[in-house]
Amino acid sequence: MLAYDLYEAAKKYLAGQKIRLFNGPKEPDFEKNFYILRHTKCAAVLTENMFQDCRKDVEFLQSHAGMEAITMLHIEGIEYLCNYDE
Repeated sequence: MLAYDLYEAAKKYLAGQKIRLFNGPKEPDFEKNFYILRHTKCAAVLTENMFQDCRKDVEFLQSHAGMEAITMLHIEGIEYLCNYDE
């Protein structure tokens, strides 16, 4: 669920940026049996926050707006998860 919540927040905060989906247009998460995910006792998701493979993306990631967007999408994605029990 956390990956889906982060994806929903990313759509909001990274509007206009390319957001990669897996398995066609259906899945925002890529499930693998990574050691760090298997051996933790809490909800865990590894996130990729764009790539530094073009000047436009690097400039966005280094800007105040970019840092704020990445921060806020993670905060909001986690808050979604915390509010499921309410």
